[in-house]
Amino acid sequence: SIVQLADGGLVRLRRSRDDGGGRVTLAAEVGPDIAGLGWYEADATGARPDISVTVDDRHRRRGIGTLLMTELTLLRWVDGGYEPVSASTRAGGR
Repeated sequence: SIVQLADGGLVRLRRSRDDGGGRVTLAAEVGPDIAGLGWYEADATGARPDISVTVDDRHRRRGIGTLLMTELTLLRWVDGGYEPVSASTRAGGR
């Protein structure tokens, strides 16, 4: 899907799932660049998944990390994961 950012830029989101079915990955592409990656991985018990997001320095502060986190949370819910999701960030995004 293609999403327009608040600054007017366009981001293409591409989803992939690994062969084991436990990890879902989203790539955020801006033009030819991979601007950010996000993924979640749930274990077989259905425990709270680990969700990670990273954004390239050149594309920070554009809302790409928030977009990836939101999309991954929604995908997790649609995929049958009704467990609460929590997230934290480090100061400076590093």
